[in-house]
Amino acid sequence: MSSRFDRLAAALLNLPVDADNVVLLAALKLQHQAMVEGLVAGRSVDTAEMINVTEAINKFVPAAQNTVQLTIQPVTLCGRCREAVGPELPPAAEARPSPPPSKPPVNVVLLKQPQRSNNGAP
Repeated sequence: MSSRFDRLAAALLNLPVDADNVVLLAALKLQHQAMVEGLVAGRSVDTAEMINVTEAINKFVPAAQNTVQLTIQPVTLCGRCREAVGPELPPAAEARPSPPPSKPPVNVVLLKQPQRSNNGAP
């Protein structure tokens, strides 16, 4: 059974769980986690060793995995209820034309709309 560190390392490296680099990265992450827990618990931890482990982890993880993309989209609020109003419509160039109206099937009889009679009412 693979540990959570094995699965995380496999996902980061995009390799199978049993690959050598995945096992090594998982071991480094487990060691780093133990050091962090030791710091939180108030135990003495060798900071040089912790820095070395952190640098070793960073060498394994691709640079693209360390980036964060942030997208900010403005939201319009209703002046009365302060709820968010729906998103803006896309530009007209991206809008698709509506399909032409389809003809009714052959076996359908179209009925005429009833006309309203005025019956002398104003």
